[in-house]
Amino acid sequence: MDNSGSSTSGGNSGPPPPNPVLSAYENFVQTTPFVTRFVLSAWAVTYLTSWTLISPSMILSCIPYYTIYRLQVYRIVTSPLVSTSIISLVFCYVGFIDCGKRLEHGLGSAAFGLLLLILTVLTNVSYLAIALLLFGSEAPSTGTSDTTSGMEPDAWMLLLSVIALQCSSAPPENVRYVFHLAIKTRYYPLVLLGIVSLFCGLFRVVPYALAVGVGYAYGFGYLDRLKVGQERLTAWESGFLATFVTRRGWVAGHAASGSNAWALPLNNSTSSGGGGNGGGWSPASFFQGRQQQTDDSASASEGTASTFPTSGGRTLGGSSSSDAGGAIRRTAPKTDEARHAAMAAAAERRAKQQRSAEGDVSKAVTGISDDV
Repeated sequence: MDNSGSSTSGGNSGPPPPNPVLSAYENFVQTTPFVTRFVLSAWAVTYLTSWTLISPSMILSCIPYYTIYRLQVYRIVTSPLVSTSIISLVFCYVGFIDCGKRLEHGLGSAAFGLLLLILTVLTNVSYLAIALLLFGSEAPSTGTSDTTSGMEPDAWMLLLSVIALQCSSAPPENVRYVFHLAIKTRYYPLVLLGIVSLFCGLFRVVPYALAVGVGYAYGFGYLDRLKVGQERLTAWESGFLATFVTRRGWVAGHAASGSNAWALPLNNSTSSGGGGNGGGWSPASFFQGRQQQTDDSASASEGTASTFPTSGGRTLGGSSSSDAGGAIRRTAPKTDEARHAAMAAAAERRAKQQRSAEGDVSKAVTGISDDV
């Protein structure tokens, strides 16, 4: 009786089963880089907050009345973090998580965060300018009845601008599928914008159209003056961003993988519109400088690995002053004529060495005979 009771208590003494919600969140934190995780978390928090008495849209959205007449300029930066609809939250999460991961791994967290900031500020400033031109004379005394209320930029603005930025560098023959229809990748953001306009109305689509335009402008190189070099980003990471560099998921600039990020097997990856990565295509135009730097460092490391230390002797296949040339000659493929010529030269060198050795031996024998 006692034995059965002890066995039963021993069977219940094991660890409790893991919490699935906590396990999913820990996996999300481990597999998602810092900036992408911050954006997705902000969307989830603003959606949950919208069910309370606090309205995230009234606090964070780029409402012209509050932004201009109340000088709440922080709204220009915080508006894309607002998501108050479950439909917007789901679609923005699915559409942003894969491209956000890959862009952040390719650019680095600092460069990716700066990219999102540039897209956000340019879109919101354009939106405010249009709002002033259209409704400036009708600005009310209170923000609750603002004429432009309900058409402020939100999470969709950030998603559409990033998608347009990526698709701008796609080759003309690349396609994506929308409802089983083949659409050229360069025009995919416009098709997506048209689908969104069917659900939100004409006036609501104004900031989204501006976001697509800003994304195209950045992708086609019209905003290259706003790009920051890697040296300055590295200085920022050593300066005011030093606190974030130590956070989990931060991708340092020197550790960014460039266009190779589109070859990484990322978890929770999705393909927007069923088109995937477009048959191996990746927006490599944003990683040309970094890819060239990576190739140079790889070639330098390959050349170093293929030579011997110069302090202990001479390199194999050439003198110490032509290590790189010797490495290239050893690795370059040879034709049959070059191979035969090399073999003939080696045979001639061996014959000369043998004749020289025979001459030394003959001289030695002659000297010994003379002594005797």
